[in-house]
Amino acid sequence: MLRRSLLPLLLVLSSLPALAQNERHFVFHYAFTVKNVSPGEHVRV
Repeated sequence: MLRRSLLPLLLVLSSLPALAQNERHFVFHYAFTVKNVSPGEHVRV
């Protein structure tokens, strides 16, 4: 009897992490070069 009640409980508990993952995270890396700027000149990026 214990095995019959334990199996559904284990299945539900094992599926909880999959249900909680409804977020996605992204990391973007940007790189650029600014050319033809005179020393001391202000640059707005």
